Amino acid sequence: MNILYILNSNAQFSGASKSLKILLQGLIAREVKPYIVMPEDGPLRNELEDMGCEVLVTNYRANAYPHFDNLKNRILFIPRLIARLVTIHLAIFKVDRWIKNKNINIVHSNVSVVNVGYHVAKRNSLPHIFHIREYGDKDFNIHLFPTRKIALKKVAESYTICITKDLQRYYGLESDPKSMVVYNGINDISKPLIQSTSRDYYLFAGRIEPTKGLLELVQAYKLYHDSITNSLPLLVAGNIGSQEYFDTIQQYITANKLTNEIKMLGLRSDIESLMANAAAIIIPSHFEGFGRCMAEAMWNKCLVIGNDTGGTHEQFTNGNEYCGREIGLRYSNIPGLAKHLIEVHQNGNDYYEQMRKDAYSAVTHLYSNESYINSVYNLYKTKI
Repeated sequence: MNILYILNSNAQFSGASKSLKILLQGLIAREVKPYIVMPEDGPLRNELEDMGCEVLVTNYRANAYPHFDNLKNRILFIPRLIARLVTIHLAIFKVDRWIKNKNINIVHSNVSVVNVGYHVAKRNSLPHIFHIREYGDKDFNIHLFPTRKIALKKVAESYTICITKDLQRYYGLESDPKSMVVYNGINDISKPLIQSTSRDYYLFAGRIEPTKGLLELVQAYKLYHDSITNSLPLLVAGNIGSQEYFDTIQQYITANKLTNEIKMLGLRSDIESLMANAAAIIIPSHFEGFGRCMAEAMWNKCLVIGNDTGGTHEQFTNGNEYCGREIGLRYSNIPGLAKHLIEVHQNGNDYYEQMRKDAYSAVTHLYSNESYINSVYNLYKTKI
């Protein structure tokens, strides 16, 4: 079967891209031919072409309003909105022409906030799938055009794959027979694990932008640092999503004399090794659709301290139901996070060994690649 995939970015290491690559590897082995559309060129294109995908790069944006959070963005709001709508419209025409002789069976949009795939599918009377990986407004401050209510009508007309039960509820799809919950596949269980050698630092891994909650983590770290002698450093691995937010964090670090304790590593390719050797990873996101980083950390037997919201909450709860006990440390405010940092330091790594084992067992069982790939493949088979 021939499937057209519509991506939202060229980011190699985003959760959506990682999950898609795992899916494609499994589907290609099942004789699926992927055709990929992406809005920007980059290394991800090379990866996909090496896998055997045909790729079209054409500019488009999310079906959402431009940002309106400062004077410059307010002045440029209307021109940017018009340019965005025109760009989306042109992309629909270009993709429509590109697939004319490719015998596409299904159009699969890899996120829910890009509507190019929906319109291409409608023009060609093809089944369309929205892969719902994000809340939109609560996690990325994305406000759908022209209204959320109208945009969600298009979602309801499509088949939907939701990566958590909470996202399915948030989109009002719990009773929709065209909707299913499929958790992301995380890692190949046959892949050898990285052996821990240190566990002598705390870790944050993710984009540096407001929704990921790094500032709150840094504030909690200050409380921990003030309470503990020989505090563990905090390593921050991730690219800058918002320069203004990054500058605010740096100012806080400097003002509180934490420059030697908080290390900015930038985007790293050895993130699994960093996880395996951390005393704990902190997931301070305000809302995660799923929280792939959290599951990856647990797969690497890293203790997780997580903000008890969204997909982070659901992963904790899934693990609790599977193991009969908590698989990580939950918190709901900055003092609660600081308390966990202090306790992990004082208790030592051996104290949490069973929790790490339970977490690994839970994610290996609940988020297997095979289950993820089979669920999507079986959906495809019922629609062609």
